[in-house]
Amino acid sequence: MPQPTAVVDADGEWRPDATTRILIVTEQPELFPAQSAPPHGLTGAPADGAVPDTEPSTAPERLAAEAARLAAELVALDVMTTPPELHTVTPLEAEDVALPTDIRLRTTSSTLAEPPDGQPDEAGRLEIDAETGVALSARTDTGLFRASRALLQLLTAHGGEAPAGLYDFVPATEVRSVHLDIARKTYSLEFLKQLVDELAWNGLNELELHVSEFEGFALESTTHPGIQSPTVLSQAQLRELLAYAEAQHVTVTPSLDMPGHLEHVLEALPQYRLLAADGSPVYGALDITNPEAIAFARELIAEYAAIFEPGQWNLGADEFVDFDDDGEVALLTAAARAAYGPDATAFDAMTAFVNETATFLADLGFTTRVWSDGMLRASIVELDPAIEVAHWTRRPPGSVPAAAFADAGHRLINVNDEYLYFVLGERVGYAYPTGEAILDEWRPTLLAGDDAVSPDAIEGAMFAIWSDIPEALTEDEVLERARLPIQAMSVRSMNPDAQIAFSDLVDAAVAIGPAPAGLSGVHAAPIAPPDLPSVDAGPSAPAEETEGAAAISNRLLLTAGVVVATIAVIVMAVLLVVRFRRVGAGRDERGSGSGPGAGAEPGTDTDGLPTRPGGHG
Repeated sequence: MPQPTAVVDADGEWRPDATTRILIVTEQPELFPAQSAPPHGLTGAPADGAVPDTEPSTAPERLAAEAARLAAELVALDVMTTPPELHTVTPLEAEDVALPTDIRLRTTSSTLAEPPDGQPDEAGRLEIDAETGVALSARTDTGLFRASRALLQLLTAHGGEAPAGLYDFVPATEVRSVHLDIARKTYSLEFLKQLVDELAWNGLNELELHVSEFEGFALESTTHPGIQSPTVLSQAQLRELLAYAEAQHVTVTPSLDMPGHLEHVLEALPQYRLLAADGSPVYGALDITNPEAIAFARELIAEYAAIFEPGQWNLGADEFVDFDDDGEVALLTAAARAAYGPDATAFDAMTAFVNETATFLADLGFTTRVWSDGMLRASIVELDPAIEVAHWTRRPPGSVPAAAFADAGHRLINVNDEYLYFVLGERVGYAYPTGEAILDEWRPTLLAGDDAVSPDAIEGAMFAIWSDIPEALTEDEVLERARLPIQAMSVRSMNPDAQIAFSDLVDAAVAIGPAPAGLSGVHAAPIAPPDLPSVDAGPSAPAEETEGAAAISNRLLLTAGVVVATIAVIVMAVLLVVRFRRVGAGRDERGSGSGPGAGAEPGTDTDGLPTRPGGHG
């Protein structure tokens, strides 16, 4: 889960046993850490020395961490009773010492398709052979992580043995995301980590946290503590979540909506609120004609930009004001005409704010993402084509089709509300989405309003969980109902052409089970680079293999500080057994569920206009 992009079937099965080891295959084993990797195993600096081209993107610490994680997970999933030993070997040595029960990990410039320039490389390959064992290969540690999920799932689904074959995983989309509204419902840190586990287990790579809404503001603020909701995610908890997600190869992206959706903030800071022509406050709207209000917005952005890792940043920019109400937009219209001429409108003022804020975010290392409904509607100011657009609906009058954004050069995130909107309490007519509708009808290129665009315009897809009626579901019920639709989206985002019936998807989800919990904090154990003689080694090795054994002994001298000297013709290898601490995390006993009801149908507000959850309706 998700399905591979290419499969070559083979005869037989592979099953690990007490002799199984994980061999880290590398051209330079001496670069691998002799001590534990840094916390979470993925954040340490590369060891001194150049990593050759066959290991293009993965520092030794990260590769060691993937091996350590896999060893722990094999135990946590009850596939093995004790963790397999970890060893480093060169490719030549691997051919000599590998057992049919071994697992080999290697980063290599393989024949897997490469991603377009600038996109992350997540491609991975899993080869299972009943006679030669298992091989995981990729260009990056992320690719190895994706391939190892497939191995674990196959072993889990088939009672501890994996069908032989070659499985390639090359994602069709760069971004595979779940958006979670934490501004209107308090989700525990434990739940957020559990959600990260589920995303990683199912091939997704982004969690977008929506932190600002009309009803609440979900993050601790040290610069403006008065804007916080009564219960928030502290900055210490946020950092803990970010580190946890990074270890699972999941990016956490902020969704800090502005200049709209700020009612809770503006109740604490009314001096920054937009006023209508009659002086009345405009609900939830920041006064973007006020330099002090803009300075506040940037100060808030900068506070959290110092915590989140550079990457995407969802600015929102949706449902700002009622643009058809001349009185409500009077200040915006006047400011736009003063800056851009008599034909300018309030849309120009908002678009200018988005462009200028995107420039500010770019200086901080972030790419701006916005919702689609208010964009490309200005008369004078053009939306910066570098801004990503999360296209979610065509229902409101004046909304722009996805093809128009693609033609203007914007990359698109598909958040088609007819399939991918999960609204707690099924507010404004939305029904909980179903995995069946997503799998059978939706594709990454099918956007809201049945708009279809070229795959080249699609950056990714997002399943959006909105907490409109927070008490409608508990956090556990949210995950139970959303799991199968998320899995269906993952399947189609990885491989839109995957041939799988919904009944088979359900069977696979049940067989695979929920994600193994709590293993992303596993640190890499010390990695030993000893000689690994094969079982029943047989006759004495020839001269070429003797030279290889001497090289292994030299590495042992470097990492363990133990000098083994011999004056015999053949240098005898010393086997250093490195065992892993057993991780006691148990299987999560949750089942797999799907949301009831038909595909989502957006509702309407009291004026008969469709409304995104949390909007003006």
